[in-house]
Amino acid sequence: MELKRNPFCRLGIIKEIELCSLYSLGFSTWMLSRFYKTSQWSQCNATHKYRKLGIVEKIRNNEESTRSRYSLEGKATIIPSFPASDLIPNVIEKGFNKHLDCLICVMLLTDGTALPNHIQMTNDCEIMHKVFFDLMFCKFGITPTSFRKTKRKNQTTYVRKEITGIFKKLNKFTASFKTSPLNGQSADEYLLEPQPSLDFLLKSPKEIQIEAFRLGMCAEGSITPTIQKNYLNKNYVRGVLEFACAHPNLAEQWLEITKNIGFSGFHITKNKERWSGIHGIRSDSKKDLEDFFNLGGFLNGAKVGRGSPYYSGLDKQEVLTSLLKFMKINKTVDSLKELHSNIRYLAENSK
Repeated sequence: MELKRNPFCRLGIIKEIELCSLYSLGFSTWMLSRFYKTSQWSQCNATHKYRKLGIVEKIRNNEESTRSRYSLEGKATIIPSFPASDLIPNVIEKGFNKHLDCLICVMLLTDGTALPNHIQMTNDCEIMHKVFFDLMFCKFGITPTSFRKTKRKNQTTYVRKEITGIFKKLNKFTASFKTSPLNGQSADEYLLEPQPSLDFLLKSPKEIQIEAFRLGMCAEGSITPTIQKNYLNKNYVRGVLEFACAHPNLAEQWLEITKNIGFSGFHITKNKERWSGIHGIRSDSKKDLEDFFNLGGFLNGAKVGRGSPYYSGLDKQEVLTSLLKFMKINKTVDSLKELHSNIRYLAENSK
């Protein structure tokens, strides 16, 4: 093949080959676009020709390797080989490997995006990206195209030719992965479109429903220590589990799943500021707190978000564990501030 300058790329032949070589080593298109000051689309045009020469994807298509490179804070970082997390090997060990696609769909319906040529996981916590990495690799034998860390969220992205077939398979489980109105849509306009559903999960084994609920809670859930006054005006220590889900059908189905896996205190909560008027599901039952903990609770590494003034940056599981320990010793507190201070101290000094 005669090498000619790509008319869509301003780099020149030498720079194009250099870019493609770095791409084949696993550097993300986002990172390369910043370094070479060119668009990701220009890179696609450049790599299309050199792929035929075998320059591109020699390493990315190496069947003996399960490790890929990603851009993380402007540096090349290696994500660990499969398994990157403990969750998926445990699911496989229990004999539920046929249901991994259900867990993929759950993660996409909570913190993901799925289109015919593009699949992406967006979440602050590294553990969620590792679980998604394991699921996609174990089920479809594919590794991410890139990992991007921004000031607000981390993004794991899959953009390659295999995604079209994978999307078609996942699309059989739910008619849509779009869970809310976008681009100025009204709620009525959105609800006329094909809607997401958890019917596939409701038909799954109880063990898969448990792991799906745990993943959902890590992505959209929270644990909040709080107090409740009784008739003697004492501040009794309580805990609240919440699962944010504004989609009416999905919220009802998550509620049904909580009942299937043994919870009894969850109920739908309202919020007029959400597009549907629904905030999600919630339980302030101590038994549900204990049952959730006994089922495994939150994944280690799932962090409390920046919006929490008391627990931001702590593991959700540490907050849950500390709250349950505190409730065994102290039934009441003088104030909510005292409760938060005690729970944070226990969580920070738990190890």
